[in-house]
Amino acid sequence: MIFIVSLLLILHSYLFYPISIKLISGLFKRKFRVDYKHTPTVSFIIAAYNEEKVIGDMLNSLQNLDYDQSKLEVFIGSDNSTDRTHEIVEKMKETMPNLNLIVFRERKGKPEILNELSRMATGDILAFCDSNTLYSKDALREMVKYFADEKVGGVCGRLHLKETEGSVKTGNKEKTYWDFESWIKESEGKLGVLIGAWGGIYTIRRKYYPMIPSGKTIMDDFYIGVKVLETGSYFLYEPKATAQEDTAPTLHAEFKRKIRIQIGNLNVIRYLHKISNPFSGLKSYALWSHKYLRWFSPFFFILVFLSNIPLAIDNKPFVGLLLMQGMFYLSAFIGYL
Repeated sequence: MIFIVSLLLILHSYLFYPISIKLISGLFKRKFRVDYKHTPTVSFIIAAYNEEKVIGDMLNSLQNLDYDQSKLEVFIGSDNSTDRTHEIVEKMKETMPNLNLIVFRERKGKPEILNELSRMATGDILAFCDSNTLYSKDALREMVKYFADEKVGGVCGRLHLKETEGSVKTGNKEKTYWDFESWIKESEGKLGVLIGAWGGIYTIRRKYYPMIPSGKTIMDDFYIGVKVLETGSYFLYEPKATAQEDTAPTLHAEFKRKIRIQIGNLNVIRYLHKISNPFSGLKSYALWSHKYLRWFSPFFFILVFLSNIPLAIDNKPFVGLLLMQGMFYLSAFIGYL
């Protein structure tokens, strides 16, 4: 029983749910008002720590957006940076009068900095990006066109990973996974129930910004996106709004990043009582299927492996399954080394 239940939960998250949400989005796609002439005021809020290598390029991409610059403001919150980040931002202010640098003299962490910057922002829309994210020229316009519809609370764009010299090579496996995630997000977005925005490119109505809990590792982009859904508004996905982001510099750094993300995701669960209710409809179905089961899948894989051992004693088909799992885990371990 443990073997079957654990296996079904894994299959649901990685196979059955993607298929089901694709079918549901095809049959019941929601229609939202779109208006390219709708250009609300937008505030970019960006937390930065020792970003001298990338922050200049990121600001240039914002300066080159196909959007009325008089309706934009950019807030850079420096988390007590010790490199040339402040100098670079101050220099950029000469050509970006809407650029604001706020220096925190003590380390605060990204969530607290975003909270502080959100209080300073005056735009109707808050836009998020990372210091190493490069917005495409029309990315912002492609997202804010949906805010002409009052039912829309947030819009996420598509993030592309960019390999740089010396960075981790994502390869076909990582690209396949990234495309798979984007495929799921596109289906969720058609229904207005996007679960988990790409942290490097998304926008929300400022009035829906939730103060992020401090003191624990929290994945701010996931927390903010789901909290917007809890307001009763919709969160969409626009693949035509694109941005590029560098991959991690080393495999070890990438591994540490994913561990940090996993811890941050698990810490979020305690704050999502409303949408986590299994009886709260499609949003809950998407949250449990796309995220919760996915996060706990390592435990399900362990249960499948351990429960497979006694089943393999007198059953040859289960012997084959056990060997396949062993080879899979061994190859994964060797690949990491």
